[in-house]
Amino acid sequence: MRIERKYLPPLVVLLLSSIGTSYALSTIFTQNFPPVSSTTPVPSATCMTLTPDGYYSTPAVSTGSPGMETFDCTVTQTGQTLPAFAVPSGMTYPLTPQFTLPAPYSDLFLFRTDTSPPWPPTGGCATIAGGSSIALTSGSPLTLAPGQYNYCADFASAPSTGLPTFSISWMS
Repeated sequence: MRIERKYLPPLVVLLLSSIGTSYALSTIFTQNFPPVSSTTPVPSATCMTLTPDGYYSTPAVSTGSPGMETFDCTVTQTGQTLPAFAVPSGMTYPLTPQFTLPAPYSDLFLFRTDTSPPWPPTGGCATIAGGSSIALTSGSPLTLAPGQYNYCADFASAPSTGLPTFSISWMS
C-alpha cells in the first residue's frame, strides 16, 4: 500500500502532535491528599478519679452530720491542684451529664475554679463561687462557658462508712 503525497503532510502533523501529546501527558509525579478530619472544641477531663479537695469542703465528714464535699484532680505525688475538667474556648454545644447520686448525697454542682469564692460558703454548694455554681440534673443538657470546673456535692447525715463513690459521664 502506497500513501499518496497529498496525505503525507497531514499524517506527519498528526504523528508529531501525538508524540508531543504523549510526552506532555507523561506522569512526572503524583501527590495524594490525606483525609482531614474536622475539629470541634471538646471538654477534657484532667483525671479519671476525682479527689475530695477539702478547700471548700467541711473539714471532716462526721457520722450523722450534713455537709458538702468538693472534688478536683489533686495530683497526690506533688499536691498540685488541677481542675476536674476544662471547657475550651469556642465550644458552643450543650453537654449532658449522666449520673445517679447515692444516699446521702442530695445534689451535685459545678463551679468555676477561676472565680473568687466567698469562704466559708453559707448555703452549701449553691453558694460556692459567689452563688454562680451550676446545679446539675442528670439527663439535662447545659452549655458551659469556657473555663475550668470542679464539682461540689451536698450531703445529709453522713454514714459511719463515709461517703460512697459514684460516677458522672458527660455526653454531647
